[in-house]
Amino acid sequence: MQLDRFLSHERRSPRKAISYLLFSWLVLDVIRGWTSLLGVISLFAGIQLMVMGIMAEYVARLYEQSQGRPLFVIQDMLRTRAGKP
Repeated sequence: MQLDRFLSHERRSPRKAISYLLFSWLVLDVIRGWTSLLGVISLFAGIQLMVMGIMAEYVARLYEQSQGRPLFVIQDMLRTRAGKP
């Protein structure tokens, strides 16, 4: 009952989820293993999102490199009196 009410909120934040996990583990009478199962699922979901972010950064850098644009553009070139840079 309380879980359904918690999940029905439109805005879910990780802080809320973790606080509910801890609250239910300490105070409520929950099914044995439920809190640890949700904790492990949350941990692996976080790891998966982090790895996807790293892969996205890699693909973005590959895309930028494949454009063939120079790494920098020289706006002005200063020359010495002898004409050498």
